[in-house]
Amino acid sequence: MAQAQLPQWLVGHITYRDLCTALSDAESTVHWCQRHKLLAEKKGCPKCGRDMHLVKRKAVNKEEMGWRCPRKGCRQEVALRSGTFFEGSKLGIEKIIRIVYLWSVKTPLGKMKEEIEVAAQTAVDWYNFIRDICAQYLGQSTRKGTPNN
Repeated sequence: MAQAQLPQWLVGHITYRDLCTALSDAESTVHWCQRHKLLAEKKGCPKCGRDMHLVKRKAVNKEEMGWRCPRKGCRQEVALRSGTFFEGSKLGIEKIIRIVYLWSVKTPLGKMKEEIEVAAQTAVDWYNFIRDICAQYLGQSTRKGTPNN
């Protein structure tokens, strides 16, 4: 059985400093995520089917970027995170990527919490969430001593 290929950024081919530089602003973060297949490069409008455009948003409580249909009669908007690993999280995409990176290089929880500047419970929840996703991907149980049925 062939081994699944992990993205290069997840297996140590990029330094934390280089990662932080690559994620320096919202637009750079989105383009980095698109290159690494974490966000879609294109999206069809759910209302009219036309190709949507990635646009900067002006609303204060929304993600800085999102998808919008260019058709005048439509102008449907879709959240950037919709249908992705990032959907439902209150953390910024850049912080989530940094957490995943720190988890992948086995950074202790306390150090990650300080580096990312998140609450202790948020740090625990994210490390557990990442572990669970990896276990699902590998078809394993996350409970110690529990057989994989």
